[in-house]
Amino acid sequence: MIINKEFEKTQIFDFNKKNEIKKKKTYLHLLDSFPFSIFLLKFDMTVYFCNHVAELYLGVSNSKVQGNSFFNLFTFSVDKKEEVKEIINDVMLINYSEVNELDFINQNGSKTWVEMFFSRINIEGNNFIQIILLDITERTLADVIIKEENERLRSLNELKKNLTTKTSEELKNPLNIMSKASHLLLETYKDKLDENAIRLLELINTGGETSLNLASKIVDISRIESNELLLSKQTENLVEIIKNSVQVVLYSKNQHNSFIDLDLSEDIYSFIDRSRIEQVLKEILIYIISNTNNSSNLSISLQKVRNFGEIQIKTEFNLGFENKIDYQFHYIKEIIELHDGQMLIESLSGLYKTSIKILLPIKKWKDKVIQLLVLYKYGIPLFDYSFSNRSTKNVDPIIISGGIVGLMTILKTITHGKAPIKYINHGDCVIIFELNKSEDIIFVLLVKENLKIIEYTLGNLINEFDMIYEDLVKNIEISCSAKQNWEQLGLLVEKYFIN
Repeated sequence: MIINKEFEKTQIFDFNKKNEIKKKKTYLHLLDSFPFSIFLLKFDMTVYFCNHVAELYLGVSNSKVQGNSFFNLFTFSVDKKEEVKEIINDVMLINYSEVNELDFINQNGSKTWVEMFFSRINIEGNNFIQIILLDITERTLADVIIKEENERLRSLNELKKNLTTKTSEELKNPLNIMSKASHLLLETYKDKLDENAIRLLELINTGGETSLNLASKIVDISRIESNELLLSKQTENLVEIIKNSVQVVLYSKNQHNSFIDLDLSEDIYSFIDRSRIEQVLKEILIYIISNTNNSSNLSISLQKVRNFGEIQIKTEFNLGFENKIDYQFHYIKEIIELHDGQMLIESLSGLYKTSIKILLPIKKWKDKVIQLLVLYKYGIPLFDYSFSNRSTKNVDPIIISGGIVGLMTILKTITHGKAPIKYINHGDCVIIFELNKSEDIIFVLLVKENLKIIEYTLGNLINEFDMIYEDLVKNIEISCSAKQNWEQLGLLVEKYFIN
């Protein structure tokens, strides 16, 4: 009975062992069917098995590969060899998978690039390092060729841009001379020239101006593409820019008696390069007038649309702008977008056929104002207004101490005309000084940034102040001591800087 039990155990052991061997052979046979090279390494980094694809890749049979160190099969550099050893050790210790791109010198002496997938596997109780190898030499070489070609194309493109810019810059000087000379001859000697000479000079002048404008655009576009176009931005009134552009265009197109319907009821300010935006508007208007030979069909409006000032230009004729935006207005569109704006063109039904919208970000310049202090010329505070909390009780200590002590000398210098001091940069703020008409009242305005529009607004406030408080200013020696005389100044301040 005991013999039978021992025999049964032996039979079960032999069966399990045979089953394990069968499973291992099945797995190894399965590896042979994979279309890429696979190596199984023991933990001493010798090769236990490699599949048929790996044999073909190395040009060596499996029997000659087995037992060899993995590093005898590939000629890695010292650094790469250490890198692979470190990866294999990490896989053995903490059992995680990793993918790495490596290069080595193959049997033919050529550089080869491979992608290796490292992982740890267990086959019937035995742990191995599995390495799946993909040859990526062709892909890598193709990437290198593409990179070199891209670099060559970038160099050629840079050369083209530099040549275009240089040529255009050199063209501008003779074109400018030709344009100005022909214009001078027309202005100075027009009454002494016959009609043919005048017509010829007009053609030269027009051609010179057109060519000069085109050369300037080419230079600008090249600079835009290279991110080298510099804008001279400041806060500007869009109403003034539109009016000036319209006036210049009507004069240049000899339409002095014509007019363009303007709807500019509200002043809107934007942080822009004035000359560039005027150039944009003039080019659009000239294109429309040149294609319609008429300015009376034009309408321009300005309004707030969300955080933008929207300039809308309408014309009665469908000029096909949608199809010409990339050709005729590519430059214009680029300039507007440099100002963080947008250009929209659409066809309309009804009387007007085409609408061009230019959207420019609104400058919230009123947020830059901190505090206003009104002083009698001897440093006596008459009124102060804090824009941060809309309170007239809290007075900035800088202004009080400066007005009473430190600013006395400055104020005397201003009132006596010893120096043209208009503002002082205080680091985190700017102090602007302005006198009223009688030069007895000093307006001291604290701002975060000194903008042209702020000085302009302060000037308008002072002009109205002189009209409203004329009698008090005449008797300033008496009126300055009574605070109630100046309490209503807050309404005037809010009219210009709040509302």
